[in-house]
Amino acid sequence: MGNTTWRILKGVVARTLYAGHAALAIYRVFRETGNAYYFALTTSIALLLVEGVITLYFRDGRDLGWFSPSVFIYLCGLVPSVWILELSAADSAQNLTLQCLAAQQSAQSQPQSSGFQQLYSALQQKENWLLAVEQGTLFILIIGRWLAPLGKLSRNQRSQLLLIYIGTAADIIELFETFKEPIVRSNRLLVMVIMAAWSWSLLQYTVVYVSFKSNTKGSRVHVRPDEMGSNNSVRRTRSEDASAIGCCHPEIVTPLTALIMQDCPFLALRFYLLYLGVMSPMLLFFTAKNILILLLQMYRLIIVCNDSEEVRASTWANDGKREEISLEIVD
Repeated sequence: MGNTTWRILKGVVARTLYAGHAALAIYRVFRETGNAYYFALTTSIALLLVEGVITLYFRDGRDLGWFSPSVFIYLCGLVPSVWILELSAADSAQNLTLQCLAAQQSAQSQPQSSGFQQLYSALQQKENWLLAVEQGTLFILIIGRWLAPLGKLSRNQRSQLLLIYIGTAADIIELFETFKEPIVRSNRLLVMVIMAAWSWSLLQYTVVYVSFKSNTKGSRVHVRPDEMGSNNSVRRTRSEDASAIGCCHPEIVTPLTALIMQDCPFLALRFYLLYLGVMSPMLLFFTAKNILILLLQMYRLIIVCNDSEEVRASTWANDGKREEISLEIVD
């Protein structure tokens, strides 16, 4: 089986997983609400089919640089569905709380009415389905990125990136632990804030990381004889060297993306919950963990930037911070 055929096959499998999971979430929305208008979300599945034909047929299964359209379209169909399901669960929890309070006011210490039992059973069923859909989202995203073309990434870099994705997914799943707090589950506004942070964090999976190799030493430039100067040498400017190690290097983009799209929003959200008086041990633990991860990410950024400066300094140490590049003359 050729490389192109294998790449196309993996692309088909990944998009099938995206479409199937999005269809399941949309179906659950219809079952919960009974509103057939929500089937309009299946437009994302049709767009995913169109994107798959364009990518697999016209581009031989190669994604665009720095961005994955298939993941973005998948999220466009999935995220609104999860929002609707979460808000429906929040409404059910609020109704359950109100009925429990009403039962207590009527001197029933343990309300056992049929309405109470039905609401509780419905809420449990909704939360079980939500858990399956939300956790399945991260598994599908990781498997999809695993099946995606390597691009300029080596297999070693791909494996490291997948491990980073797994750690990121674990942190995102931990965000839903806050729904176990009664004050959060029955508060529609808090649910919307948490879902906004969750939706924003998922967008980092649309970023396609590529590898930049910095050949600062012993690099070659192919030059024709008529392009050579009198000294048979070409000097490279600082801007050209900086592009090899600059701010778009994956070792800088990866932690910076995690800071902007996950660590900082999650920490701000947990501080807000603490401000509202949610003082559970699990929330305190995840807040402390979030602070530690944030500090480690910033430490990594500082180390990578310092290493880049050292490489630049060593590159331009000779001849007034310029280097001569050996030429390979092309006839």
